[in-house]
Amino acid sequence: GALNLAFENLKKKLQEEGLFDPSRKKPLPPYPARIAVVTSPTGAAVRDIISTIKRRNPLVDIRIYPCLVQGPEAAESIVRALQSANAHKKDIDLILLGRGGGSTEDLWPFNEEAVARAVADSKIPIVSAVGHERDAVISDFVADLRAATPTAAAEHAVQDLSVAIGSLERMAPEALYRTLFARLEKNTDRLLRLGEIADVRMGTVLDRADRQLEFLALKLRMSNPLNVIRRGYSVVQSEKGAWILRASDLSVGDRLMLLMKDGIVRCTVEEVKTGS
Repeated sequence: GALNLAFENLKKKLQEEGLFDPSRKKPLPPYPARIAVVTSPTGAAVRDIISTIKRRNPLVDIRIYPCLVQGPEAAESIVRALQSANAHKKDIDLILLGRGGGSTEDLWPFNEEAVARAVADSKIPIVSAVGHERDAVISDFVADLRAATPTAAAEHAVQDLSVAIGSLERMAPEALYRTLFARLEKNTDRLLRLGEIADVRMGTVLDRADRQLEFLALKLRMSNPLNVIRRGYSVVQSEKGAWILRASDLSVGDRLMLLMKDGIVRCTVEEVKTGS
C-alpha cells in the first residue's frame, strides 16, 4: 500500500546518501556507565530495558528521555528526545531507542525521515530496538546497531558484570600464573601414567611443556603490573582499558579506572597539572 511505497522510497533515498553504510556506524562502548533510554516512560519496553540492565549490571546509570512512540506527533517527540540526549553527550555513553511491538501504523514514526536523520546526526552511538524481531523500520538501518527487541538491545549494550569480573580475573597475569601451575599439578599423575606407557613420547611432550611453562612464567613475571601495585602504587586505565602513562594524555572530564591492591576505583578528572 501507500505506507509500504513510502517506506521503500525513503529507504532507497537514505541508502543512496550513504546513511546505511557500515563505515559510518559508531562502535558501541564495551562498558557504558551511563545509558540514555529514548522511549515511552509508561510502556512495557522501558520496563524490560531497565530490568535487563539492572540485572546484568546494577552499577549502570540509566537516564530516561521520554517521548511519544506512536501517533501523528510521535516523530517530532522522538527527534526532540534524541537531541536532548545529545545535548548531554559528555555525560552519556550510549542511547537505546525503541518501543514494543505494534502494527505498521503504530511503528510508523520510526520510519519518518526526521527521525532517521536525527539518528544519523547523533554524536552518541545508538542501538535501535523497535517492535519484534520480524519488524524492520528505517531507524534500524540508520542506527549503529539494530536489536530484535528492547530486551535484546539492553543485553547488547550491557555486559553481564559477573562475566566481566571473571574475564578481568582471567586476564590478570598473576591469576593466569596460578592457573597454569594448578593445572600442571592436577595433571601430574595422569602425565606420569602416560609416561610409563610411552616413555619416549611423553618425555618429549613433558620437555616441551616445561620449556613453554618456563617461558610463560618468565614472561608473566616481567609483565605483571600487580608487582607495582603491591608497592603502594596504582595503575591507571582509561574507561576503554587503555593504559595512562602521562598526565598530558588526560583532559578534564575524562573517566578513569584506578587498579589498586584491593580493588578498582572509578573516577573523573577534575584538574590536570603537568610538569614537575
